[in-house]
Amino acid sequence: MRKFVLSLVLMGFLIVNVGFAKTVKELENDCNLGDAKACYDLGRSYARGQENELYITARDLEYANKFYAKACDLKYERACFALGASYERGLGVKQDYIKAVKFYTKACDLGNPEAHYFLGELYVDGRGVK
Repeated sequence: MRKFVLSLVLMGFLIVNVGFAKTVKELENDCNLGDAKACYDLGRSYARGQENELYITARDLEYANKFYAKACDLKYERACFALGASYERGLGVKQDYIKAVKFYTKACDLGNPEAHYFLGELYVDGRGVK
């Protein structure tokens, strides 16, 4: 019975994902039209290096950050948070605490709750702030 329920859950999950997922080309088109979430999703796809029939991308953190930056410019709070994390950790960019503070602050202003925590940590540690 347990395996049957797990199978139903997994099948439902796959159906939902296939029904709503977009290809990389569709995401690129939507991003170029100013869809902030599409830009963010494309950035995540490159950051994770997803490779299947829907997402065919090699892991490329530098390229991911370009899409995060575009989505952040379009005021997508998750993208600003992701960009702050990239600068804090030096993922695909040169580590820069001042830029991390900048993007975490923007994410906070846009309502991202996680950004408050990470920005607070930078302040407590005195990284990127005066």
